[in-house]
Amino acid sequence: MTLKDWLENDNKFYHVTPKSNIPSILTNGLLRKNPFGICVIRSKNELIIRYLCETMLCDTNAKEFAVIEISPNKHDLKINEIINDNVTEVTSPLHNYIKRYKLIIEKTDIVDDFVMVKLIPNMNEYEKKLVELGLIEKLQ
Repeated sequence: MTLKDWLENDNKFYHVTPKSNIPSILTNGLLRKNPFGICVIRSKNELIIRYLCETMLCDTNAKEFAVIEISPNKHDLKINEIINDNVTEVTSPLHNYIKRYKLIIEKTDIVDDFVMVKLIPNMNEYEKKLVELGLIEKLQ
C-alpha cells in the first residue's frame, strides 16, 4: 500500500502516550514534542503497542498508556505532512511523523488503553514473532 492509498482510505494513525497526559491533550491538543512532528504508528495491535511501550516509552516510568486514533480525513492530513521515522526497532516501518505543531483531540479519539504488566522476557524472540505474524508493513 502506498502512503497516498493509506490517506485516501482513511486508514488510521495512532499515538501512544501515558494516560496521565490525556487531560492536557484534551485541553491543549496533541502537540509536537520534537522537530520532526507528532510521533505516530500505523497499528494498534496489542503486540505492537506492547513493544512500543516497553522499548520506546519505557523511560516515562508510566505503566498505563492511552492509544489515540488519528483519522487522516478528520484532520485533513496531506501526503507531504507524513514522513517516515528513522528508528532502529523492528517496528520502524510502522513509524511516522505528522508534520504539524498540534492536532485537536477529542475524547472519542481515545480508542484503547494499555497497561504494562511485565517486561518482554526475550526481546529477540518477540521481534521475530512480530515479523512472523506479518504485523510489520512498510508503506510504498
